[in-house]
Amino acid sequence: MKTANAKLKAAVEAYFADLTRIYASGGATGERSSYGPLANLLNAVGATLRPKVFCVGELADQGAGHPDFGLYAAHQVQRGRLRQGQAPERGVVEVKAPDEDTGGTAVREQVVRYRRRYDLVLVTNLRAFTLVVPDEAGGERTLETFLLAASADEFARRLATPRAFAGEVAAGLVEYLARALSHRAALAGPKDLAWLLASYARDGLARVEAAGDAPSLAAVRAALEEALGVRFEGDKGARFQQLSESSGLAWLMKTRRRSFM
Repeated sequence: MKTANAKLKAAVEAYFADLTRIYASGGATGERSSYGPLANLLNAVGATLRPKVFCVGELADQGAGHPDFGLYAAHQVQRGRLRQGQAPERGVVEVKAPDEDTGGTAVREQVVRYRRRYDLVLVTNLRAFTLVVPDEAGGERTLETFLLAASADEFARRLATPRAFAGEVAAGLVEYLARALSHRAALAGPKDLAWLLASYARDGLARVEAAGDAPSLAAVRAALEEALGVRFEGDKGARFQQLSESSGLAWLMKTRRRSFM
């Protein structure tokens, strides 16, 4: 995916504006009322990927309950129709309300159940996103997060000015979502790896520009270290140290190519 363009920035702004209208209507029913705006945003980002990724809402029970969305790759469609009962290649999405703690016990139990069936789970309360993936022991771990607002009240305040809000966070948000939606895609060659690294670089630049200070790079650096299996060392983080011969880029290539459950 190329750097966030005007169309993707408009999609983020529309996400914020639509949520504002829904909440202001007084007729919203918790997170379910937010499905439309979130699906539009995910589909806008997914349309920039190769292959394209699209979401299917209210996913049928495939043995683990009903995730809010399934993330399907375009090649899973044959003649315009999904193969009956096939699992979404790019994982599932679980949506909660902005005032709900996505780390709570009930949510964790859901995430564990979905992760074991679908491998990847993108958990969001609309203001924060967390990508949960398998760990080496077959359990769950958080790969990467993205925070739009620290609380539901702060989120509501920022939604009041959707264009300004999008101007600050759109670049980082679409890069994060692109990585989340393409996590299961194979790294087929140098161009794919270059895209992944460039995505983290664009995300880091967007966060620093928004916050105006270097500490904003901490989350990006941690996610990159986790994804690549390397550590940034030295005063300026200029030197890589491989954690082991089986980690690093080889590990990332392997995880990207694992067969789907």
